[in-house]
Amino acid sequence: MILILAAFWVNSRLEPVVEDLTANEARARAVQVISAAVEESLAGQDQPAASMVDIQYKETGEIASLSTDMAEMNSLKASLLADVQEELGESVHIDLGVPIGTLLGGGLLHGRGPEVPLRITLSGNIEADFESEFTSAGINQTQHIVNLRIRTTIYTFLAGKQGSAEVETTVPVAETVIVGEVPQMMASLQSK
Repeated sequence: MILILAAFWVNSRLEPVVEDLTANEARARAVQVISAAVEESLAGQDQPAASMVDIQYKETGEIASLSTDMAEMNSLKASLLADVQEELGESVHIDLGVPIGTLLGGGLLHGRGPEVPLRITLSGNIEADFESEFTSAGINQTQHIVNLRIRTTIYTFLAGKQGSAEVETTVPVAETVIVGEVPQMMASLQSK
């Protein structure tokens, strides 16, 4: 009877620590995978991402509009998402060793004792959307940035428990500095 109560007590102490540890490790791995996949995908492009943005001028030389090539943007998004999903699929298991003192809690035992092996299994889904951002870059200069906001939900499975962790990161994919007077309504999204 005492062993059963002791087992429940230890389990109640371990469960929150293991859940937090699992969620943090899943977030860290997801950010690492997303960053590596995006870097690899952008480096492997034939055309620079800045070619997605086209500035149209009036006859007077003033800026008339700014347009983006939606077909190219969607192609980039699909490529990035496929790369991220592939990378996430390859890192299905994470093996950790956590000192037993950390699992039991308390400052005195933290980081001490033999390591308890944990294997975390990951699964996830990914979404992405483009955002267009205009900011002042100086006198008569405006910076236009096209960002890809990537959101993923990582599901973790550990010893009969499951949890999830949300990860969101923004990656700039194109940047343009527009010199001259900027019209009030400047961005239009259209297919070429």
